Amino acid sequence: MRHRELVDAFPQYLHLGEREAILLAEEMNAELLIDDRAARIVAHTRGLAHFGSLRVLKHGKELGLVNHVRPVLDDLILSGSYIGKNLYVEFLRQVGQAVE
Repeated sequence: MRHRELVDAFPQYLHLGEREAILLAEEMNAELLIDDRAARIVAHTRGLAHFGSLRVLKHGKELGLVNHVRPVLDDLILSGSYIGKNLYVEFLRQVGQAVE
């Protein structure tokens, strides 16, 4: 199958970039950084290891690369990422920056 046919074989409710990223992760046998819930479900059903931006942010905090997580989290939300209130509060608690 040609690349375009492989990409088109993915569910059409996924954006093109998500389909491309999943296909590339499969081709490279790599972990996939992806936040979209539907795309994560497709990646999981295809047996791909995947993680989201919050894992990257948490790892950055653990390594001392990010001191203040909340502003970064707020910027993600302002740029269009959906993070539910419960997840927001729990994530900040996990990284030691509980909401006041």
